[in-house]
Amino acid sequence: MVIFLVKECFYEIIKEARNGEVHIWDYDDNELVEFIYRTQFKTVFNNRALNDNDNNILTIYINNEKKTILLLEKYVILVSRFYNIDVNRNTVKKIITLLFSNITKEDTKNINLFIIKYISFLMDNTMINYNIDKDINYNNIGCLHGNVKLQSLKQETPYAFYSYFDNIINGLHVHYQLPKISFGIQNDICYIYAIQNQKQLIDNRPEQVQYNTLVKDTIRTLNHSIKKYRNVTPSFVTALTFFLATLQKQGIDKYKVVSGLPIRMHNRKLVNDYKLKVQTKKGILSQSDIVNLRKSLEDERFRIDYNATDKFKNIFHRISIHFEQAINFLDVADNYLDFKLDELLTNNTFLQEIVSNNKSKGR
Repeated sequence: MVIFLVKECFYEIIKEARNGEVHIWDYDDNELVEFIYRTQFKTVFNNRALNDNDNNILTIYINNEKKTILLLEKYVILVSRFYNIDVNRNTVKKIITLLFSNITKEDTKNINLFIIKYISFLMDNTMINYNIDKDINYNNIGCLHGNVKLQSLKQETPYAFYSYFDNIINGLHVHYQLPKISFGIQNDICYIYAIQNQKQLIDNRPEQVQYNTLVKDTIRTLNHSIKKYRNVTPSFVTALTFFLATLQKQGIDKYKVVSGLPIRMHNRKLVNDYKLKVQTKKGILSQSDIVNLRKSLEDERFRIDYNATDKFKNIFHRISIHFEQAINFLDVADNYLDFKLDELLTNNTFLQEIVSNNKSKGR
């Protein structure tokens, strides 16, 4: 049953993605509606020659489509179990479309290894249900908490590491959220796909405002005496330090930083083109308004793309400054930044408290 759905959806996605519109029916407020995923890529089977020269569209090479379909079936079944999703034509098509949005340029050379990698991400239990609490005495900041959660299927990876500081001020609980880290583990190698800010809860209590200031002032001290990569937000350095220290305790010392997923990046361009097309058809905006809208959309796209590529990799270069002897970069490519992690030692008192094993507990 599942294999037939996978096969049917697989070929349909390939056909529709060539034109940049994958049509999927899904529920919105309990109503079944058609969604258009503006996903675009080309597919070449068995090393056949490509008939066009459009290099702006990613090309995926499939050399053993029977195995590809079998692997997709396994992935779909796993996802349905992990996310408690009913297996039907619409959900299968959505699962495969979202999976393909995470392909890197390197992955296009062997799509089967890519699918195996995501199967491994789901099945690896190194960090499942992991929780850690660590007392941080520096500046009386309180306690640092970390936990791993299954995240939305739309995200780059199945799991994310969440962390936050908290304390008690005047008998009231206060809390400060750090960026989340999207990751997957395969064969004891940790793939990091994104580090993203989390929205702080709106809380105007004087104690919470006081605590926000305390935490911000504390993590800003990480910029002292730093001359390179100062555009890296200190909260990202803090969250990543905690994450690396936590994984190191689990024996993970090899990392691949995955920056810039080309299908997602191209998707943002397609969405912008569609928005401009809709506004132009309406005829409400003047020509100058259309020009301004185009510039605004493109500026935002370039900002997001920069954050997902250069700025993202800069976080790891910045970490290597704080932990000078710990991070050994092995390879730097367009999509990957590989490094091996040795013992985390730093002269920074705040960061050293975070990596310390004292007063910490796991699981």
